[in-house]
Amino acid sequence: MDRFINQTRLQLANSRAQADAVLEGSIVRYTNKPFSITGEQQTSQNEVTINVRATFQYTNKEQAEWSKSFSGSGTFDTNENPIEGEENAADEALSRIANNMFNDAVSGW
Repeated sequence: MDRFINQTRLQLANSRAQADAVLEGSIVRYTNKPFSITGEQQTSQNEVTINVRATFQYTNKEQAEWSKSFSGSGTFDTNENPIEGEENAADEALSRIANNMFNDAVSGW
């Protein structure tokens, strides 16, 4: 949302009725899997991958501009505070998804 506000002339609307466009999305998949293995067959890094299904539509149009899936990932060291590491990796994955959604939404302007 910050990119839409800071890098465009758009503003957040209080309701769908006041909006010129609507961007909706939901997380459809979240995985946390080993990414790299040490010589002792222990996980040294994990990768968080998030998949989002999103739709961007102008409110004055019947059909969406696009409706598609986005994916992002981030890695973390499993040996150093794995809970915080997973949270940071998830934030990184969501940031990548948000950037891709923003770029797709404004690419036709």
